[in-house]
Amino acid sequence: MAALMLQAPAGADAALANLLHAMVGIKALVFAAATALVLLRLRAPATAASLAGYGAGLGLSAGALVWLWGLSGLLVGSALFYGGLVLTYLTAGRDRLLAAAVKRKRPGSA
Repeated sequence: MAALMLQAPAGADAALANLLHAMVGIKALVFAAATALVLLRLRAPATAASLAGYGAGLGLSAGALVWLWGLSGLLVGSALFYGGLVLTYLTAGRDRLLAAAVKRKRPGSA
């Protein structure tokens, strides 16, 4: 496990590095969408379990994005990224107040 985590960055040519960075950018867009949904949810009161699940899931995905940008440990980093998103999804699935919080009218909207 330590060898996977501490492996050197992929010694790739510039074109491959650009492609991998673009793929990390796409993952960042997915992360931004998940974060936006959670922020919409957190406009209303939430339980401690929901806060912990959302925080752990999004934190794990954010850390994995930073790790992936360095192009080292791509398999482990991707697993951590998607694991964080799955944790966020499972938390949202158990959050009974999610639909009500997202549908709530924003201040100043008609």
